[in-house]
Amino acid sequence: MKKGEKIITVTSVKIDGSLRLPGTVLEVGKEIGIKEANRFFENDAVKHHFENEGDQGMDTAQLAGLEDLSSLKVSELKNVCEYLGLEGFSSMNKPDLIVLIEESRKEEGSAFDDMDEEELRALAEEEGLDIPEDATTEAIRAIVEAAFN
Repeated sequence: MKKGEKIITVTSVKIDGSLRLPGTVLEVGKEIGIKEANRFFENDAVKHHFENEGDQGMDTAQLAGLEDLSSLKVSELKNVCEYLGLEGFSSMNKPDLIVLIEESRKEEGSAFDDMDEEELRALAEEEGLDIPEDATTEAIRAIVEAAFN
C-alpha cells in the first residue's frame, strides 16, 4: 500500500477507535495508516478500490452499507432507497437522498444487529472484551455495542 491509494473495507474494522462498516472507502495515509492498511489487506479485511470502477462493482446491498454516501451517484442513492423500502424519494436531490438514507439508518438499529453470535464473539475478542461462555447473543451484542459507543 502507498499513500493516496484507496481501499474499501470488506469486513467491519476498527480504525482509530471508530468502527468502519463493510463498503467504507478509505484513503491510505489520510484516513488509515500505511502499516494498518497493509495489515488489514493481508487479513482480507480490505481490498483495493479503483476509482475508474467507481462503486458500480458493488451490489445495492453493499452500497446501502456504505458509511460515506457522498461518493454515490443520485441513481445509486435512489437504488439504495428502493432497496431499503423507503418512499417519496423519486424527485429528491442528492443531499436530500443522503439525509433520507441516514435517517432510516437511525431508525433501523445498530450496525451489530445483523451479526450472529460467532461474529460478535470474534469482534469482542479482537477488542479484548471479556464475554462469559454462557452469554446469550443479545448479551454479547449489548457488551459490544457499549464498547463502541
